[in-house]
Amino acid sequence: MLTWPIVGGIAGLVLLIIVFALVVTVRRAEMRKVLGLPVDSKLGEAEEKMFQAFKDTDMRLAKTMPTLSKTQRRVMAQEVSRRKGRLPEQAKRKDR
Repeated sequence: MLTWPIVGGIAGLVLLIIVFALVVTVRRAEMRKVLGLPVDSKLGEAEEKMFQAFKDTDMRLAKTMPTLSKTQRRVMAQEVSRRKGRLPEQAKRKDR
């Protein structure tokens, strides 16, 4: 009697966690693609630092300039990271 709402709540929570995990994975893959990094492979230490610096810059821009589009924000984050020496001058690009 009371077990069905509990089971339903637990199932809903598990589903919510799975959705959040998928969203994070997709966002991380998008950022790697923007940076010209491999989408599905493990990053080295230097690449991981570069990726984290880009994420931090992107998040700061999202908070300070909320009206910018995602594309504009990411272009700005790339330029800021390049100027600070966190990204190479020209990111490696693969043909799409």
